[in-house]
Amino acid sequence: MYLAKERGRARYEIFNTGLRDDAMQRLRMEAGLRRALDRHELRTFYQPQVDISTQQLVGVEALVRWEHPDRGLLAPSEFMDIAEETGLIIPIGRWVLEDALHQYAWWRRTLPAGPQLNQLAVNLSSRQFSKVGLAADVSDVLAATSVAPSELCLEVTESILMNDAPHIVHAVQALKALGVKLAIDDFGTGFSSLARLKKLPVDVLKIDQSFVDGLGKEDDDEAIVEAVVKLGHLLGLTIVAEGVENTLQLTVLQRQGAEQAQGFLWSRPLPPEDFPGWCEERGRQLLRRGQTPRSSTRF
Repeated sequence: MYLAKERGRARYEIFNTGLRDDAMQRLRMEAGLRRALDRHELRTFYQPQVDISTQQLVGVEALVRWEHPDRGLLAPSEFMDIAEETGLIIPIGRWVLEDALHQYAWWRRTLPAGPQLNQLAVNLSSRQFSKVGLAADVSDVLAATSVAPSELCLEVTESILMNDAPHIVHAVQALKALGVKLAIDDFGTGFSSLARLKKLPVDVLKIDQSFVDGLGKEDDDEAIVEAVVKLGHLLGLTIVAEGVENTLQLTVLQRQGAEQAQGFLWSRPLPPEDFPGWCEERGRQLLRRGQTPRSSTRF
């Protein structure tokens, strides 16, 4: 039944043992995920974000992982759909926000590279936007960690911000009233309305990795990225490129005028205990190039 609905409704699917096995696996994953919060199995990893022109650290994006007791470290793609469907994304999202803001605040106070950190990006799902009091929850965590609202950037998908539902509109307005920033994640992969985009209270456009992959070798991808960068600048937005993996992609992004980037060229997502070491090594790399690490205020 669920497979028929997923594939378009008004149709049928023939049962087979594979469907039963998949259903049982999902049930096991759901049960395990419900226990994961109580057992403290969730982990927050952090991917550095850099200024494209200087390649200096400016911020981090918080990314959740699940330290599964049997399967090891699981990426979000393996459990977030279940979390979304069951509503578990709401307590998981709240936990990630709290954990990331506390970690970010600690780094700002204690790391030599702390002054360079001026932004923390955290993802929000559509289910979280449906929760009454989302802005109040964010405000409470900001107050508890003494992080300025302007240093928090909440990343949402195009489909959420394009939704005219009253609760979505109210949540967006309340978050902006707090002073936090909003980013459209994976821009260009959804169904954007340019008429709506110019009216949305967003601050950042994130270019999806699927477009960044082709930079330097695919003319169509270069044209799309260039158009997004120009559009964002005309609207007064900051452009962040995701999934940058080589210097050729970086060179194209520098030429096109994107401001920030993240990707394996600089670092994979790191557990919090590894981030200070990355900062130290990054500082040494910049010094060898004759650059002095400094605070960046562009965001």
